[in-house]
Amino acid sequence: MAGQKILLELTLEHPEFARAEAEAVSISLEDKCNRIDERLMLIESHKGWEIYAKRLAFTRCISEYIGAFESIDDLSRHIEDLYLEGKRCAVRVIARGELRKSVPELERQIGSHVSRKAKIDLQNPEVEIRIYAGQKWIAARKIAEVERSSFNRRHSRHRAFSMPISLHPKYARGLLNLCQVGEGKRVLDPFAGTGGILIEAVLLGAYAVGSDIDERMVSGIMKNMEQLQLTDGWEVHRLDVRDIRRLGEFDAVVTDPPYGRSSPGTRDLEELYIEAMSSMIDVLKPGGMLGIVVPDRKLLTGTDDLELLYSFSQNVHRSLCRNYLVFRLQR
Repeated sequence: MAGQKILLELTLEHPEFARAEAEAVSISLEDKCNRIDERLMLIESHKGWEIYAKRLAFTRCISEYIGAFESIDDLSRHIEDLYLEGKRCAVRVIARGELRKSVPELERQIGSHVSRKAKIDLQNPEVEIRIYAGQKWIAARKIAEVERSSFNRRHSRHRAFSMPISLHPKYARGLLNLCQVGEGKRVLDPFAGTGGILIEAVLLGAYAVGSDIDERMVSGIMKNMEQLQLTDGWEVHRLDVRDIRRLGEFDAVVTDPPYGRSSPGTRDLEELYIEAMSSMIDVLKPGGMLGIVVPDRKLLTGTDDLELLYSFSQNVHRSLCRNYLVFRLQR
């Protein structure tokens, strides 16, 4: 049975990350996903657009797919056939490069066809037709904006307990999505810090388990969860990463370990990562996912049983580059 065809308009702040996130969520939902260009992904969804709006961090808006057209004339003729009678409508053309100069004229041209059936209302439309100009003309009817401002409201600077250089919530959410963490999944962050990854995991409907060797972090996570009124779906432990095996098995381990040259417990960074990788692999279920952020990929050892699925870099500032890596356990 065919699903609903929806069009995801991705943000362009990190295009590769955005495309991979959309793809990973579609795989976890067993939906078909096709890339149209660097900003558009076409999904055949069997569970509806709402779940994508709830989960995605690097998508701007979601629309009902109308079609792809060879010319603007073909598109304009098709627009006339849409059920728009009596509706208040707006036409938005999204273009890049040289075509951007023609956007006002293109909107007037397509709008003249829409106005034969509907009333043009740019301020308070009931229907927004979005046209993406490129090699083909992609038409879609906007369904919803993805509520991305909530990620900024959950930024570490707004938390009851915070530390510098925390992951931005949208990257924490994106990494969880790359690991296909969703409703009913059990996920562990063994370097939980201030709880940013745990917060996003709970909001995705997963059961989130956090651990940290530092008692300040454990109590700080509790304060942050209380601030956000997240009372269920999580637990946190004061625990060395070498001891996480006692917490059981997990569908995914998603974590942002320390970057400094020394770490709690007086181990150097290389030693810490060797021990952490061994422990994290041991707690993964067969086929489980490991999502990890590291300043240098050379820190990761013991990956023979892991299949690398995704690898992205983010330059935070001159002295810090974050590498986002996602693996699947092959045994």
